[in-house]
Amino acid sequence: MGEDIKKQKKKPVTSSQKKYYKKNNNSKYNSKKKKAYNNKKTNVKEDKKIIERQLDIDLNGYVDNHDGLVKEIKNVIELENALDEDNGYLSSFYDPLDGEELITDTFKRKKIWDRFKFDNNVFNKIYDNRNLILTIICLLMFIAFIILLILYNIMSSKLESNNNDERNESYNKCLSMTLEEDEYPSELEDKINDLTKYLDDNYKVSVLYEDINKGYKYLYKDDLSYSTGSLINTLDVLYLYDKKIDLNDTIKYTKKYKDSNSTYLKDVSYGTEISLKDLVKYAIIYSDNSAHKMLMNYIGKDKLKEYGESLGATNVLSKSNEYGNVDVNDVLSYLKKLNELISVNDELKEIYMEANDNSLSDLDTVLSYSIYSNYNHRMGIVYDENPYIIIILTSDIKTDEIKDISNKVNELHKEFYKAREDVCKTGIYG
Repeated sequence: MGEDIKKQKKKPVTSSQKKYYKKNNNSKYNSKKKKAYNNKKTNVKEDKKIIERQLDIDLNGYVDNHDGLVKEIKNVIELENALDEDNGYLSSFYDPLDGEELITDTFKRKKIWDRFKFDNNVFNKIYDNRNLILTIICLLMFIAFIILLILYNIMSSKLESNNNDERNESYNKCLSMTLEEDEYPSELEDKINDLTKYLDDNYKVSVLYEDINKGYKYLYKDDLSYSTGSLINTLDVLYLYDKKIDLNDTIKYTKKYKDSNSTYLKDVSYGTEISLKDLVKYAIIYSDNSAHKMLMNYIGKDKLKEYGESLGATNVLSKSNEYGNVDVNDVLSYLKKLNELISVNDELKEIYMEANDNSLSDLDTVLSYSIYSNYNHRMGIVYDENPYIIIILTSDIKTDEIKDISNKVNELHKEFYKAREDVCKTGIYG
């Protein structure tokens, strides 16, 4: 750039320029002008230094004090432009290199100012629309908040759902397990104690309750034995169905089978052929003793005794008569086998459900009963939502009183399941 300046100074001047130069080359005049110019140049340099410091500090953040800074920059540039216009005067008193530095610095300043002016215009537009921008920012923040809230709720719901699924699975698993005796809550123990006291205070009886699926159990005086009576009929039936005997076989009814407690066959003529299937019905539905005698004769007393013992009974036909003795545990072994056979033979279940007695439950019940002398026995499977076995062996008890005992056993049965639910709820859900 210095080369260009030198070339400009060597250009021929016009006559008017010579006159002007001659007039102003006057030493006195030049001295004053030089002095004024030196003062102006000194001030410009000082202003430049101030502005440079401000620019170095504020270019990255000029917004904080942009109005004053802009004014100072404009003042400096106007001074530099004024000096720059007088090439003749500048070339008369200053070395070209000094002029070149000043001019170069001026160009730099102009470039900075132009960029600053552009940035300032952008800022002014932004500043003028600040309310709109703030509104947009707030709206975007609100939308972001709503989105985050929705995502949070979705994740919370999903997590809660997973936790609920896990708790429900644990709860169902807990329900499927048997409530152990050491887990019995106080309400269940109170129910058991109340039933025991009720029986102690009122009856000479033995009672057994057992839940088929969970094995919940209640025993009352299970060591006592009683005359079996017509309950032995069930052992006859179990043998025939378990051994898969052809029930179409017949037996001739004769005088030796006649029994004073026969409720159906007493009116049948001697010599009548009766099928095993019909004898099974008479034995169970009507508790007919003649039917039992005919079936036991067909099977054989020894075989029947042996079969009963194979089921787990210990008092089968222990007396010399056709009935023997029995306790609640013997009867339990009969009913467990009966439940097994019923599960594969609907016909057998229907026969027992037609029993001429409904003293155990208003629910569906397969039942066998015996009313003989002062003995009044009931045994059956109650098909509740959770089926259970109930056995009541008594002496000197009326049928209505048996039903009262059965109802209290049913209440105890429900309490076992309620206790299981309460224990599981407390353990899983708190």
